[in-house]
Formats: sequence, structure tokens, C-alpha cells
Amino acid sequence: VPTSSSDIDFYIDVDAASGREMVIVSDTVHTKQHADYLARHIVKLEGIIRDLEAPAAPAAAAVAGALPAPSRPQAAY
Repeated sequence: VPTSSSDIDFYIDVDAASGREMVIVSDTVHTKQHADYLARHIVKLEGIIRDLEAPAAPAAAAVAGALPAPSRPQAAY
């Protein structure tokens, strides 16, 4: 029956040749999944680029055309 405790795994097994019980202990190493992390962020970046390159929606263009141009402050001399 495998048992897990943080970074160490151990279980009890019976040696088939001698019939003696053994405790098997192994150190668990956690590997980071850099490829999955990068792939998710690449997909997000591609979506952002696609959204930025898409033509403006008609409703947004109409609202943008209805707004007055920003005024520039006059310089005081």
C-alpha cells in the first residue's frame, strides 16, 4: 500500500524469493512544467494580438466618432 508524505514515498512489499517484508523508500522529485506554462502564455499572447489586429466593432466606431476631439490647453505667455 503506497503512502505519500511530502517529499518521501514509501511502501511495504514482500520479497517473493525469501518471503521477508521490505520497506521501500524513495525520494520524490517534483519537476516544473515549463513547457505547459509557456504554451498557455503563448496562446494568451496570440489572442491579445488577434484582438488588437481585428477591425473595430461598428458600435465602438460609432461611439468613438460621437466623442469630441480632446482640446489642447493654451500656453500662457
